[in-house]
Amino acid sequence: MEMTDKQIFDRYEKVRSSGKYNMITEANAAMDEAGLRPCDYYYAMFNYELLRRKYGEKKNDATTKSNKR
Repeated sequence: MEMTDKQIFDRYEKVRSSGKYNMITEANAAMDEAGLRPCDYYYAMFNYELLRRKYGEKKNDATTKSNKR
């Protein structure tokens, strides 16, 4: 079954943010934990910033605007 980019990011991010694995040196274990195929795991790794901007948590706009003054 094909996963959406959001599903891939969410699974990758859950494991990454847990801090349980080094996402590079322990990639096989992290991949298993996330339930991702190698192609999806490396897609998330190499496109992390793009996916984070698109699907990551949004900062509070009021806080962001008040800091710009």
